[in-house]
Amino acid sequence: MTGPQITFRNVGVTAGSTTLLNGIDLTVPSGSWTSIIGPNGAGKTTLLHCLAGLTSHTGSISIGAEQNTTLTSRERARLVALVPQSPVVPPGILVTNYVLLGRTPHQGMRFSASANDEQVVDETLDRLDLARFANRRLETLSGGERQRVVLARALVQSTEVLVLDEPTTGLDIGHQFDVLELVAELGAERGLTIISTLHDLPMAGQFSDYLALLSKGSLVATGTPPQVLTANNLADHYNIDAHVQHTNGEVSITVRRRNDARLAGNSTETP
Repeated sequence: MTGPQITFRNVGVTAGSTTLLNGIDLTVPSGSWTSIIGPNGAGKTTLLHCLAGLTSHTGSISIGAEQNTTLTSRERARLVALVPQSPVVPPGILVTNYVLLGRTPHQGMRFSASANDEQVVDETLDRLDLARFANRRLETLSGGERQRVVLARALVQSTEVLVLDEPTTGLDIGHQFDVLELVAELGAERGLTIISTLHDLPMAGQFSDYLALLSKGSLVATGTPPQVLTANNLADHYNIDAHVQHTNGEVSITVRRRNDARLAGNSTETP
């Protein structure tokens, strides 16, 4: 199984007199990982919410042969799983019960878990090294553990598209790599089409096949990480003076402080 191609055509979103997205044309290749990057307020989360059916838009979004706007919520949930930036966690809910919510699109009129649903959940918890937390309250887990549980809920939806909105928010660098490496591994195993937003540019460059740079609601660059993560793009859209190096899939970005010259002029020599 390989996930479908996702195609955004002339996608626009307005809120009153403010344009949040302006004519976005973007293709996410089948089975790839594409990350949306850009400064704060660029429209990254808005674009993902359009795909997830959470935000109304103009233009069209297709998921394989399916037009997004013609899908019911249940049909979309069988195609697209969303890991939100700030998931709503019911107080006191156990890990198993939270993850089981991801099976809701497959339960039809039963509105109750089947033996197959429970098996999928058990297998996913085991795969993500969460089985030992199955009967723990979700709010008692660490940030990295909770993030894996949220990912588990998305994975048990058994979709071919995984949407990740800043999946490493609030995690230390070790747990950030844990989550992204797990996503990469599962994406390869299942042939998922992955679309994410990521603030950390070196991580976006290392884990993604393709990048799409948004700025002020417009798509200003697309391509492979070396094509998009350039000193010129970072200067133009992040307003930073950066040195960017791509080496065997690894990305390093060194940023010169804007006040270096002022600090140098005011520096004093310590004997």
